[in-house]
Amino acid sequence: MLVPDKSALRLKDALKNYQIMADQIIYDLKEFYTQSIICPNCGWQGVGSDAIIIDMYGIGDVRQVNCPNCDNFLGGLPREEERKPETPDELSDQIG
Repeated sequence: MLVPDKSALRLKDALKNYQIMADQIIYDLKEFYTQSIICPNCGWQGVGSDAIIIDMYGIGDVRQVNCPNCDNFLGGLPREEERKPETPDELSDQIG
């Protein structure tokens, strides 16, 4: 009888989790706050600005969007990109 080793099982679990992440909805940052959203779990309807946005202390590229009624995961929202100074004058304005 062939028994898979633990590393093969961990890989299988990791790939399963990756598939779940790949299938999630990623909302468009420019339209999210006015976009209509429906929770498939409880039927809540609202706009993105009404949803719960979970930011894990700035870790990762995507924030989590949850239903405000049942806390069901609804998708991801990209972080706003920080604008970098384009000229030395802008940089010195930021420094003080």
